[in-house]
Amino acid sequence: MPRITLRRGPEILYFARTFVKRYAEYNAYTVSRDMAEAWNLMSARFQSAAKRSLIEFRDPRRIEEAKLYAALEFKEEKIERENPGACSRFACLGAPR
Repeated sequence: MPRITLRRGPEILYFARTFVKRYAEYNAYTVSRDMAEAWNLMSARFQSAAKRSLIEFRDPRRIEEAKLYAALEFKEEKIERENPGACSRFACLGAPR
């Protein structure tokens, strides 16, 4: 696993912000495209968990039919390392707008 440097930090935050917006926001006009983009950013392991959620709660057709819209506004962004030997994790905390 590559080490996170200050130069890579903005890239990680951009990825996290982009993924969370595509996956968690609802826009009836772009939901199919947004979900496809989020899907392409997921690991295979996360895709299997997300597939169950998609079937139960996040059906793009229902979002389109109901003309739903929900946006996130990020209040805090930070990169943390749990311990020096472990993989890094990032946090991109948002709140609904």
